Amino acid sequence: MAYSLYDMFTEDDAVATQFINGTVYQAFLSPQDYHRRHSPVKGTIVDARVVDGSYYAVLPDDGQDGTIDSGDPHGAIIRSQPWLTVAAARAIITIQADSTEIGLVAFIGIGMGEVSSCELLVRKDQPVDPGQQIGMFHFGGSSHAVIFQEDVKLRFTDEVVPGQHIHVNRVIAGVNQ
Repeated sequence: MAYSLYDMFTEDDAVATQFINGTVYQAFLSPQDYHRRHSPVKGTIVDARVVDGSYYAVLPDDGQDGTIDSGDPHGAIIRSQPWLTVAAARAIITIQADSTEIGLVAFIGIGMGEVSSCELLVRKDQPVDPGQQIGMFHFGGSSHAVIFQEDVKLRFTDEVVPGQHIHVNRVIAGVNQ
């Protein structure tokens, strides 16, 4: 799917240009899922901020076949994930990974579907470990995107399958050296 890095990073060209042609991994959380964010890498927080955005009421969602509650997971909210990365309230956290093969990583926690807040639990210059809690949402559905720079050679694990849940603090990718 196409993403607008410029808009995801709220028109911050200095950050957005560092991720051009990189990899965006985005996952959707339903209201029943775990809503705490954890660091994807070991490193140091470069920046952590909350960006105001829109919140949307959860409405009955037509599946791709046009029927309500058809069981098709490809409804409007799921098809709109890239758009939500630029329109919804979000927490933007950039982390300089200790690993030179990873470099700078961005984590964007996206509040959507009646989420009332994106809370940060980290600050600039703070060291973080993989799996360490860095923030949370309060109420409702949400999404998140992890963005890697162009030269990072990611290899996703077999657990990363569209439409499948992945338990928290699981490894989703490694770096080919």
